[in-house]
Amino acid sequence: MKRNIIITILALLCVPFLGFSQDDAPLSKKEQRKNRSVYYTFSMGYSGTKFRDLATSPLIYKGLGLYYGFSYKRLDSKRETEVGSSFSSGTYKTHGIESPAVSTIQTIDVFYSQLYRINKLSNDKLNLKVGGLIDVSQNIRINPYFSNNSFGLDNVSTLFGSVKATRDLSKVVKNEMKRRSVSLRLDVSVMNNTYRNGYVYSGQSSIVNEPKLFDDYEFKAFSGFRMNLGIDYTMYFKNNNAIEVSYLWTGYKTGGDLDQFAMSSQVFKMAFLFNTK
Repeated sequence: MKRNIIITILALLCVPFLGFSQDDAPLSKKEQRKNRSVYYTFSMGYSGTKFRDLATSPLIYKGLGLYYGFSYKRLDSKRETEVGSSFSSGTYKTHGIESPAVSTIQTIDVFYSQLYRINKLSNDKLNLKVGGLIDVSQNIRINPYFSNNSFGLDNVSTLFGSVKATRDLSKVVKNEMKRRSVSLRLDVSVMNNTYRNGYVYSGQSSIVNEPKLFDDYEFKAFSGFRMNLGIDYTMYFKNNNAIEVSYLWTGYKTGGDLDQFAMSSQVFKMAFLFNTK
């Protein structure tokens, strides 16, 4: 009898310990992935763009355009994955000359990003993540002032190294937690590739009666440089949906000398984040 009482007491003492051990058991990768929040984001805004293509003209074009974006984002404090696309379009003019030229550009970007938390440099209020970004940009340019060279395509694909710091600004207002955060992200190109015409928009296709598209186009790996800098301010609602106000600066230049192409854009946008779980 005495032996049974001792066993029962030891068993009861072990229950909390066993429960604590179960709570602290690390989650599997599948469970961590399942627990991550998932958002569909829709963004829109305005962009200010400046570019120069030395292959066609030394003139600098400037102007305003519209920006739209869509992405699928899965994240928690340890990991962040985003895949999506954006589209921007505008009409740009030259300045400082008597008869300004006009060029229109539509740019389509497709991107994929992975970020991982650096535990040693993060705490409850500051989350530092590093990782990478792949971005493929396609420009469609039309400049009627170049006559038979009026249509051009430029493709720039880039592998970035990325770092993102997020500061938690959440606070209690009237007994209610207001969840806010501000993020600063920097992407620096590790490998920049270009696929475009080396000089002017067209080659000898018109003379030899061959297809004009991609005539004399050249692929160049590790050509040029590219960088992004973005600031996001995010406000969450009770249902975990959110609104994000952002500023994004992005710029790149291709390699080469006489045929170098350079473009930079400043984007002010607002995104709606729809939480699905």
